[in-house]
Amino acid sequence: MVQIFRLDNPLFGKGLKLAQRLCYLNAMFHFLSGIPRLIFLTAPLAFLLLHAYIIYAPALMIALFVIPHMVHASLTNSKIQGKYRHSFWSEIYETVLAWYIAPPTLVALINPHKGKFNVTAKGGAGGREVRRLGNLASVYLPCLA
Repeated sequence: MVQIFRLDNPLFGKGLKLAQRLCYLNAMFHFLSGIPRLIFLTAPLAFLLLHAYIIYAPALMIALFVIPHMVHASLTNSKIQGKYRHSFWSEIYETVLAWYIAPPTLVALINPHKGKFNVTAKGGAGGREVRRLGNLASVYLPCLA
C-alpha cells in the first residue's frame, strides 16, 4: 500500500469516488502505523538509558491528557468493530506485527521501486524459512522496556 501511495497516489487519481479514496487512505495509514508504534514502545528506553526527557511534564498531567483519549478511542473501536475484533487482542497483534512491518514500510516509503513481490504459485510451498537477527529484537526489546 505504501508503494501505491508513492507511485499511484489514489487520493489525487482519476476515476475514484470519495468513499474509495477514503478507503485507500485508511489502508495506507494502517501500514504506516507500525513506525509510530515502535517509537512509542522504545521512547521509555531513551529516558531510562540516556536520561532524555521527551515530554517535559509531570506524570499526572500526561495521564490526565492521555487517559481520556485512550478511553474514547477504545470505546469507539469497540462500538464500530465489537462483533468482529476484540480491542485488547488486536492491540497485542498489531504491536507484535509492528516489528516486522516497519522495515519494509520504510524501504517502500523512501524508495518505492526497490521492493519486490514474491508470488507463490497456487498449491505451491512458500520456499525456505528465513530466521533473522531482527526477529529476536521483537522478543527482547519489550523486556528491556
